[in-house]
Amino acid sequence: MISLIRISMVKFISGLRGLTWLMSAALAGLLVASCSQVPTPTALPAGIEPAPDNSPFPTLTAEAIPTAGAPDFATLLPPAPPGYGQRADHLIYYSNNSGDYELFQIDLQGGNQTALAGSPIFGLEPAWSPDGRSVAFKSNHSGGFLQIFLLESATGQLTQLTHFEADSWTPTWAPDGRSLLFISSASGDDDIYRLEPGGEPHNLTNSPASNETLPAWSPDSSQIAFVSDRFGYQDVLVMGADGSNVARLTDFEGLDTVPAWSLDGSQIAYVSFLNENFDIYVIDLQGGKPVRLTDNPAYDWSPAWSPDGSQIAFTSTREQDGTYDVYVMNADGSGQTRLTSAPADEIIPMWWP
Repeated sequence: MISLIRISMVKFISGLRGLTWLMSAALAGLLVASCSQVPTPTALPAGIEPAPDNSPFPTLTAEAIPTAGAPDFATLLPPAPPGYGQRADHLIYYSNNSGDYELFQIDLQGGNQTALAGSPIFGLEPAWSPDGRSVAFKSNHSGGFLQIFLLESATGQLTQLTHFEADSWTPTWAPDGRSLLFISSASGDDDIYRLEPGGEPHNLTNSPASNETLPAWSPDSSQIAFVSDRFGYQDVLVMGADGSNVARLTDFEGLDTVPAWSLDGSQIAYVSFLNENFDIYVIDLQGGKPVRLTDNPAYDWSPAWSPDGSQIAFTSTREQDGTYDVYVMNADGSGQTRLTSAPADEIIPMWWP
């Protein structure tokens, strides 16, 4: 089953200006900050309920085979610039100002905007590796289901990483560059899989009759935040990098989604409908209640922490034309500033040098 989080941009929620959960899924794949090691919390936050551990799941074989006759992905997917994701003075985002979604860059100091790539890139959900040498993406160019591919930027070598008889999407690099997460419906539900170079994908969640999506790595690559409906509602959960020690982080009987880790790994920003409106909240992993960062009748979405931890970028429909624009605010919610103003949807802000 394809979860709500993967429904097309036109069908996210009636009136949500046609933006999908893909906004945040792409964010999870592209945002790779340069972070120091942080300790794993020694205790669960107050009030968090332990979730059932994932049961054993048979390994699904996916050989890495170079694919011939593929589209020119080397042209479609520009290489990442040196040191990308390590500075807080530029953002990239998608805009459909030309009719199709294209990738743009904006300078936070001067406000200059530059087009980086054309519309085909949006549907590929590209995720550049932390060292910038390769990019993982989804495609069904080999026929049939969506699969995960890896493109080496320097050589153009293309490798197919999954061969499931089901769709796979949203590749997400670990900050240490040693493994990839992705979502697949190979088990019959949407689950989160982990794949290490040269290895085979393993189902980390495998929660029967539920869907797990939007994985987000902790800065030290030891934990994964994700969204699950296993308790009857969309909640944010946390698990170890191997799928162990699953814990429920939010328990609102509604929708909590789009988790994003803070630089030091102590907090998670996310979107919630807690007060009957989509706003951005932050919660401390060591305990405490959610703190509301945005409070606006419009929809606020896709939080993205800056690499230095001082700011959070997000998108919002708070202007009169009802389209999404990119905003930035301080980590405590103050200083909310609009960065883009085209008469179009500008979505999925990500930090870029």
